[in-house]
Amino acid sequence: MMGMGEIAPRRHTSSARKKVVKNPNKVEVTPVDEPDTVSLEEEGDDERIPSLDSLDDLMTDLDEKRTSTRVQALHSLIILARHCILPDRVWDGRSATWVAVLSRLAHRGDDEEAILVMRLQAILCATFGEPAEALFQALAEDTSPKENPELAAAYANALAMSAFCCCTMPEHTVPPLLERFAELAREWEGPAREASIRGWALVATLLPRRQLVLQPRWFHYFTRFLDDDDLEVRQAAGRALALLWDARTRHIEESGDVAFDEQGLAAPAGGVGSTSGLRAHLLEHLRPLARISGHEYTRKEKSAQRHVFREIVETVEVRSRPPPPHPIPVHSLIMVSAPGCCPDVELEMGDQKVTFADWEKLTRYEAFKDIFAGGWKVHAEANEVVRGALDLGPPDLAVRPKTPLTALEKRLYMSPSSPAAKERTATRTSDRIRRANQTAFGPEDD
Repeated sequence: MMGMGEIAPRRHTSSARKKVVKNPNKVEVTPVDEPDTVSLEEEGDDERIPSLDSLDDLMTDLDEKRTSTRVQALHSLIILARHCILPDRVWDGRSATWVAVLSRLAHRGDDEEAILVMRLQAILCATFGEPAEALFQALAEDTSPKENPELAAAYANALAMSAFCCCTMPEHTVPPLLERFAELAREWEGPAREASIRGWALVATLLPRRQLVLQPRWFHYFTRFLDDDDLEVRQAAGRALALLWDARTRHIEESGDVAFDEQGLAAPAGGVGSTSGLRAHLLEHLRPLARISGHEYTRKEKSAQRHVFREIVETVEVRSRPPPPHPIPVHSLIMVSAPGCCPDVELEMGDQKVTFADWEKLTRYEAFKDIFAGGWKVHAEANEVVRGALDLGPPDLAVRPKTPLTALEKRLYMSPSSPAAKERTATRTSDRIRRANQTAFGPEDD
């Protein structure tokens, strides 16, 4: 206890933030971030964004002998490519180096390194488009077994994205790729099977609708995966069926080359099959999944599955309307899209709002968003490949989003104790006093 006149010892303060864990006697001290640095809070990106000037150093680190150095360089390159639009000079003149280095790292035997390489290849293809076709060729020629499920899923995602963005002759390249994805979906399980089905759906959007719908076997092929034990596989198969059905009905609407089956439903001409029979087959498998119950799945899984499959069932039901009884021209009958045929997804970019209302655009949107993760909005705003695939127009016509404030700017302008906040408070106080005086005594005379 201190006596009167004694001075208490001064407590030394530190610029470090103290974090108390469960043990009250143990204190963990973590340094405070510098105010002018930018850290990422998005999912999957928990590091700071590297500078574009460090690209050469990161490329050099990919040739290091230490695996940890190469892995860290790959992490940094992925974060940089996700959150920045890499200029064309990054690829021009270095394409051979990129392909050689990434192909070598993908076959060194380390699964973690190979997974990162696959993710980086997908991002590069989605950034540069057709000039990066060499990456697609390298992935297409890779037939090595993928025993690691995560590696197999990363390979399927990279192959699908590279084929979609870099394929120059889809009419000759896509059909063999669809067969390959179908074979991978049969061989693999879990996340790898889901990635294969999603890859099939993304690549299938490159085909003309008539070429796609004239193969009804795909409807029966994906129906088998609706009974898979994995929730993500069931949802991917359901979305693939919705894509096929939407493509079938839109082809009928756009071409007018139709014939009506025994129940009066429109079907593509050319011996494709009965629409009513195919519709009944799909609804027989889809409706139980939209009303799932029981104790074999968690509440979260049942809720997610019901949400997805109700939209898919609505697609099949609404886009199968019979013609009215009175005869009218075919084009007038089916050119109007049915409401509610696809879950609407609204994308906000500054003051611009875009809505995707068909399964083809929705499939592409989900694939790009999965590849770019936290940097998706940056690429939706200024990436020519992404905007071209989603019909958003050239980047220079886009409305630029508002630049977010940094941590330092927030403290300087938004903190209650900042000079700017105090000045605003004083100004508003004087304005209130002036308005009150004018109300009480009338306007001041000049």
